[in-house]
Amino acid sequence: MSPRTQSQWEEIRNKSRGKIIDAATELFAEYGFNAISINDIAKKAGISKGLIYNYFNSKDDLLDSIIFKAFKEFDELFKILNNNTDQPLESLYKILEMTMHSVKNKPQFWKLITGLSYKKQIRDRYASQINERKKKYIKYGSELLNNMNVKNPLSEFLFIGAIIDGISLHILEEPENYPIEMMLEVFKQKMKILYKH
Repeated sequence: MSPRTQSQWEEIRNKSRGKIIDAATELFAEYGFNAISINDIAKKAGISKGLIYNYFNSKDDLLDSIIFKAFKEFDELFKILNNNTDQPLESLYKILEMTMHSVKNKPQFWKLITGLSYKKQIRDRYASQINERKKKYIKYGSELLNNMNVKNPLSEFLFIGAIIDGISLHILEEPENYPIEMMLEVFKQKMKILYKH
């Protein structure tokens, strides 16, 4: 049997790391961050406790990885607003569509992120990253609506964001029963009426 290549070792490491993150995400979402130990995560992932420390220095370090993964997802979504200013409504539809499908396909991840957003200790810990992104996202969205000659682009973008947040929460509550495609179509129709495009 030939020795594993560097890429094979990297794949094994990525799979192990992914299993740990998935297990931690599910447990943190279900029971809360403080109620879960590294040992609980190891059992859920089906690996040894020691192996977790090959990838993460602590439970806080593991939480950082999950939170930064969420930041990356948000960054990818909002790149759409910044990169497609010539098709503003299509950009808004795309953000809603990607958000809805992400929430449906990764409910534990989004339940955790949503739950953590209400924890002051967590918000304080990531305050600088959250505030930096919030300013950037609001800037992108406001500029997009401003380019459509929408009055009060900031308040309108915050309104659209609230709609997307509300739809996301409904999907988390009833992922199997919530009519995603229907809501996408309704969103498109309402945006066309509101912004006359």
